[in-house]
Formats: sequence, structure tokens, C-alpha cells
Amino acid sequence: TLELILRQQVRCYQCIMQIKEFPFRNGGEPVPKERKEDVAAVRSWLKHQDYLPQISDQYIMLFLHSNYYSVEKTKNTIDSYFTVRAETPELFSSWDYDSIQWKSYQLAPIPRKTPEGYRVLLYRMAETDPSKFNFQDGLRAFFSFNDTVLQRMASWQATSSSST
Repeated sequence: TLELILRQQVRCYQCIMQIKEFPFRNGGEPVPKERKEDVAAVRSWLKHQDYLPQISDQYIMLFLHSNYYSVEKTKNTIDSYFTVRAETPELFSSWDYDSIQWKSYQLAPIPRKTPEGYRVLLYRMAETDPSKFNFQDGLRAFFSFNDTVLQRMASWQATSSSST
């Protein structure tokens, strides 16, 4: 049943999240030849943005893919992504993976793409008592789960980019 699949996926991703990995810390698939110029353009721009971190080519590829390989849109997205994280540390730092927040939410990726080719992530509250809901914890769970899923999907993004 879907409930059983969700529980198995949640346990799997909770274990992954306990490792506390950051997307692409350990690299990933090589950048496809036809995307190297785009990656180089973004990397060149990044070198002049002192307030932004220098990220891996695979991370740049993920941003490019999510922006339909528009270099200018990718630059804007990278800037926004890291600026929001820097300005709201209460949501993006000190993730306590053993806290109650993980017991309150069920998060799972659907293993197959939609007929249109989209990946779907499911989120739901395991605890539905509104007095126990903490919006900030929900956002933390959502963002940390997304980071983990992005890391796991990086090789798919890099290898499928040539077919888009």
C-alpha cells in the first residue's frame, strides 16, 4: 500500500539525513560535454560573487537543469538560493535530526516520474493536532528533505541533461 511505501521511504531518508550530508559534498556524475560551456559561464560568474560559496559542477548542473539551461536564470536562482539561506539561518542551520520534528512529518519521493517526466515528493503531517504543529519545524523538515533528495537525484540530473 501507499502507506507502507511512505513509511519505508521515510525511514530510508531519515537514515540518509542522519548522515547530515550537504548536496554534492562527495561529487557526482561528470558534466556532459554539451553542458560544459554553461557550467563554465556560471562558474566564471560565481568567482566574482564574493558573498556566494564556490559550488561543485554537479551542483551548478542541478541549478542549470532546474532553469531549463538558461545561464542568466541560473545565476539569479543561485544568488536567491544562497541569499535566502544566509538571511534565515533559523530554517537552514542546526537541523536536529533526532528532534520531534521528524516524528511529526512524513516525507517521501515517489520512485517513478509522472507521465510528463516530473519527479514528485510527498509531504504530509503525521501528527494532525494543530496544537502540536510548529510551522518552523515543518519548513526545516521540508528544506532538509529537499536537500537530501537533490543530492540523491544529482546523477539523474547530470546524465539526463543531454536529452532535454
